[in-house]
Amino acid sequence: PGGNATSLSLVMFARTLPLILLVLFGGVIADRYGRARLVGSTDIILSFVVLFEAFLFITGQATVALLVGFGIVTGILHALWWPAFPGIMPQVLPESKLQSANSVNGFGVNGANVLGYSLGGILVVLLGPGLAIAIDGLSFLVAGILIWQLRKFDKPGDIDKQQPVFKEMKDGWKEVRIRPWILACVSAYSLVIMCYEPLLAVVGPYHAKVELAGAPSWAIIAGAHSLGMLFGVILAMRLRPKHPLFIGLLGTLVFAFWPLATALNLPIFVIALTAFATGVGFDLFFVFWITSLQTHIPKESLSRVVSYDAFGSFFLGPLGLVIAGPLVELIGIRETLLISSIMVIVAVSAGLSVKSVRTLQPVR
Repeated sequence: PGGNATSLSLVMFARTLPLILLVLFGGVIADRYGRARLVGSTDIILSFVVLFEAFLFITGQATVALLVGFGIVTGILHALWWPAFPGIMPQVLPESKLQSANSVNGFGVNGANVLGYSLGGILVVLLGPGLAIAIDGLSFLVAGILIWQLRKFDKPGDIDKQQPVFKEMKDGWKEVRIRPWILACVSAYSLVIMCYEPLLAVVGPYHAKVELAGAPSWAIIAGAHSLGMLFGVILAMRLRPKHPLFIGLLGTLVFAFWPLATALNLPIFVIALTAFATGVGFDLFFVFWITSLQTHIPKESLSRVVSYDAFGSFFLGPLGLVIAGPLVELIGIRETLLISSIMVIVAVSAGLSVKSVRTLQPVR
């Protein structure tokens, strides 16, 4: 009762803030105590949080304040989960299989996202939000139990558990700092995400409402983007480029054409095509990027390095969401989109200018 768009923003912000503040600590905890153990336990705990939210909706006791509180708990659990998950794959597979495994994982994630959005809407209509959320909570429980079975593969890093957490964070930063290709890619992609999140959540839907046919038009564009992401991970299963980061970051440059086509009010099939190409480029980069981290970073430090990558992405993404709406009102949707396009070109070009990004080769 009394919920509105501002309420939704508050709940989402409550989930995002702990993630930004604590994700670096999450990397330390994952390397120190074991990744599968951390992923499994946070999923199981989150299942009970979500099930309690479902109970509140079913009994009519849900309030914005309670959902904000649960959002904070969710953000904390996500901050622990995020750096740990990519580190599980190298524990259970040889390096030669990692790119294919990351592609399969990416395919599953993207397919589940598409299915989840559709199934979620159907369940809300048929069963109501409370039961739909309850089913969501049970899915976390199943996921947590499955990952918990992999804890036997955990080999916590050779870390002195008595040393301060900040010292371990500093050691993780050292692994990042001595590799220019990590700094370049994280910096470039952080700016790309700053443009991508507002296009997907604010500016794109608003443009579809004002200039196109509204929700149906945006559904076509967003659907094309999701399809492109699925195609991207399938392509990544096959491609074995000599310089994967160069190809991946170059593919990301395609994203600049999506806001440009939107700003120029090109026909919807052209905009959808650029959204599709963006999906392909993004997931090619994702697979090549995570595989490069898994094979070039010492396994005992991997989660801490991933946490710095996540911090860069999560910090600027919400900032883009915050400023997108006011910027559209201040200078106009066309100008906002053109600025996004230019920022993507500059950011990716700067990343590609770093020699180690262009020359890094996969571990054979």
